[in-house]
Order: sequence, then structure tokens, then C-alpha cells
Amino acid sequence: MRLSEVEEALQALLHTVLLHRTFPTLSFKDGAVSYTSYIGIEDVDCKTIDLTYVKVASDPLHERIASHVATFAKALREEPDNRYDKPPRGCIALTFAANRKGSWVLGSEPSAWERWVFNIELQSITSNDGERRQELASQLKGKLLYILDCINAPESSLPELGSSQIECDTVIDFSMPEVSPYRFNVTHVPGTTQAKQNKPSGIRRF
Repeated sequence: MRLSEVEEALQALLHTVLLHRTFPTLSFKDGAVSYTSYIGIEDVDCKTIDLTYVKVASDPLHERIASHVATFAKALREEPDNRYDKPPRGCIALTFAANRKGSWVLGSEPSAWERWVFNIELQSITSNDGERRQELASQLKGKLLYILDCINAPESSLPELGSSQIECDTVIDFSMPEVSPYRFNVTHVPGTTQAKQNKPSGIRRF
């Protein structure tokens, strides 16, 4: 894909995952957890791709993802296109992890329970622009559907929520107003991609 399309494509993919890994505001009472509101959602019409996707309506969440994606796109932009005669490439990963208790010396240790890895490769475009946009949109729609299939698969499991905010704090990020996503981190590595074979449980590569 083109560099101008990378940011919108990645935001569509990452926000689709987060839509299913985010709770509304959580409330704790008498040893039980409940929702105090409904999670807001909004449609996003991409400008460079013929695609519309749904994301959580949260400015802090959007800004966090946009910042990571912009940093990754900048790294791709600066990647030399003549490196081993290969086009610029890289991978970006969305990792959900629980803060498990560690030793008194090391403190808490994050333990990843789900990771989504997206491989990106920039290519020179030679085909008709209209046809290529349709093809890219079709490919992305297929990826979004695959994400939903993975999320709804019987083997897909989520960490259990505790009965108090202190217990849930190991797996839930309470720093954002109105939404409570599972704790996550976004990392990226320019200049390389990850193979799709032999992936462990909980690891999704695209």
C-alpha cells in the first residue's frame, strides 16, 4: 500500500480489535462488577481508502492509537527503499497484558495474553488507481472480518475481572474517562516483518 494509506489502514485494524477489548465505565459494589454506562461508538469514513469502520468513541483512546500509528508511519517513511533491494517494511503489534505481581525487587511484571501483529510493506503502484483502491478496500474488509472471526472463536479467552477495582487494575486501564479498555501497549519495528507460521495461541499475525 501507499504510505498515505498506512495510517488509516492501521487505525481501522487496531480500533476494530479495541472495540471488542474495551468496557464502558466499571462500577464495583458488594463484591460484584457492573457497567455504569453504555460504550459509545462512531463510524469512521476513511479518506484515502474506500472503507468505513466502527471504533470506540473516546478521544483519549483515539489519540493514543493515532500517536503510535503516526510514529510507525514516520519510521516507514524514513526507511530506505533500496535496502537489500526490498521496499520499506515493518511490523506493528497491539499487545494486551496483565500486570502480574513480581518479586519485591522487580515489582510487577506484565504478562501478555493476546498479541495482534500487523506486517506492512510499501509498494510502488503501477495499476489503475481506482482498481487498486477497490482491491485494497476489499483486502482490508477481509482482514477486519478475520479479526472478528478470531475474537469470536471458541478458543479466544479473556482474563477474568476481579470483584474490586484493585483486583481489576491488573488487567484494566482505568486512566481514560468513560471507557475502560484492557491494558494494552503498541510497539513497532521498522525494517522487518514477522513470519505467519507456527504462531502461539493468542498471537495473531497479518
